[in-house]
Amino acid sequence: MERYKISIGDQKWHYSYDDEATETSRMLKLGMNKIIHLVDGIKHLLRKTQSLYLNGMEDVEEMRMLYHPNVETIGQLRLIEVNNCNMMRNLFSFSIAKRLCQLEGLEVYNCENITELIEEKEEIDDNDILEFNKLRILKLDNLNRFNGLWHSQNTPRSSTSLFDKKMSCPALEKLELNGCSKLKYVFIHLWLKALCI
Repeated sequence: MERYKISIGDQKWHYSYDDEATETSRMLKLGMNKIIHLVDGIKHLLRKTQSLYLNGMEDVEEMRMLYHPNVETIGQLRLIEVNNCNMMRNLFSFSIAKRLCQLEGLEVYNCENITELIEEKEEIDDNDILEFNKLRILKLDNLNRFNGLWHSQNTPRSSTSLFDKKMSCPALEKLELNGCSKLKYVFIHLWLKALCI
């Protein structure tokens, strides 16, 4: 299929992605629990999906099956919107995040247990940088426990920030943060220096 809009589940969907954002022709919306019997089919769709909406999904293990790092499923994603997924603590591992090279918009709402977007489980080099070269819109809203972009075993949570020296977003146009009361820092000193050049 070259074009599709598929919704699975009975969630009420809202469309918050900005009008000026690039429209996508392959959209997948998941709004139900117990998708275990659908995982293989969903993985097949994800290989070409450009917009992924997750709403009310509570089964973390099923989410991990969709994002399994050995499956090349998410390289085409341009928009990810996550809403009311209260069992999730983070969205991606570092290796999965590195594959999101086409990502233009990331929106996360009302996920009460998300503490960071990326969890660094694997060993990474000090010079390894996440490059979201096409990311234009980042919206984070009502994430009461959110305290930074990522957490690694070597980084204390108290020193995390939204943007740091290991992340690059040169195309970022819109940043919205609301209801993220545990987030202490948005930019570190090196990022601010780069913005002023």
